[in-house]
Amino acid sequence: MFLFKGRRQRFELEGYLRKVADLTNPNGGAVETTQRRDSRINRVFPVLIAPWEDEQPVLAQCTFGLTQDVSEHGVAVILSRKFPMVRVVVGMWPTNEMLTATSSKPGFLVGDVRQTHEIGAAFHHIGVLLKELLDESHPAHEKLAHQARCLLPPDQLHLLKQTQLAHAH
Repeated sequence: MFLFKGRRQRFELEGYLRKVADLTNPNGGAVETTQRRDSRINRVFPVLIAPWEDEQPVLAQCTFGLTQDVSEHGVAVILSRKFPMVRVVVGMWPTNEMLTATSSKPGFLVGDVRQTHEIGAAFHHIGVLLKELLDESHPAHEKLAHQARCLLPPDQLHLLKQTQLAHAH
C-alpha cells in the first residue's frame, strides 16, 4: 500500500511539473552541461516558499522567489534571503496567454531543501527535492491559495478579482 501511494504521488508530482514546464516559457539561459540525475528545464517564474511543519505551512516565514530551473523531481529557486534546510511547501500559479488566473489554479508541492548557498548581492540559491503535490482537499490549501495570489501578474490578479466579485453577487 505504501509503495503504491508513493508511486501515485510521484506520478502526480511529475505530471504537474511537466504541465508547468509546458505552460511557461524558457528563460533562454545557457544550457547546463554538468551531469545530473535528471534533466533540467530553464524556466523563470515566481513561486512562494514556506517551511512545512506538522502538515501545515509556517506562513509567518513565507517568502517569494524566482525559479531558475525545473525538473521532474525538483526545482531551483533564487531568494532574496537565506532559507533554512528544512521541509518546505513551494507554491506555483503558472499562467500564459491561453491559461488565465480564472481558468487555472495554484499548485503546492511539498519537498525538502537539499542545498542552499549564497550567490552574491544578498541572493541565495536553494535546491528543493519535491516529494508530493498537495491535494486541493488538504486544510492548508485554501490558506496557501490566498498567499499565492501574489504570484499572479497584475492583469491576471485584476481579472481574478473581477470574476470573484461577479460570482459573489
